[in-house]
Amino acid sequence: MKLLEDYRILHAQGKFPGMSLLPFVPEIAELIAEFKSKQLLDYGCGLGRQYIRERAHVVWGVEVPTLYDPAVEMFHVKPVGRFQGVICTDVLEHVPEDELDAVVREIAGHAKLWAFISVCCRPSKHIVFEDGRNVHVTIKPFEWWQEYLPPFFAPNTRLVIKETK
Repeated sequence: MKLLEDYRILHAQGKFPGMSLLPFVPEIAELIAEFKSKQLLDYGCGLGRQYIRERAHVVWGVEVPTLYDPAVEMFHVKPVGRFQGVICTDVLEHVPEDELDAVVREIAGHAKLWAFISVCCRPSKHIVFEDGRNVHVTIKPFEWWQEYLPPFFAPNTRLVIKETK
């Protein structure tokens, strides 16, 4: 990923703590309950505070998910295999459009039963790169994401797409 070093710098400054997951905890809880999921992956987990500090997983009745974020040293190891559920909140708008297919293909490859994806469809209000560029590098209307994402996922995988406000 060509912006990986830029994101590492922002993470080192405490940006992207992982809190964008919190508004979606109840909806994810419903998926976990419906599918009786225990093996989860949070793809693009940021600094992981949604689990470390906020303990979102406790509400779900599961262990801390496997955490992956290529720009965070302690979570940079790529996950292996498939998970009953994959969570990806506020990540894809940070991926350059020409790299999006590969990232979404990777996320879909990890999803066995379901995937929950949220995207933000506007520029970031508070975070920019050191050179002033907005960190949301792929800004598309929500309808675009609703058409773009499903073909990557197996037909028997439940895909839930939400817009981050």
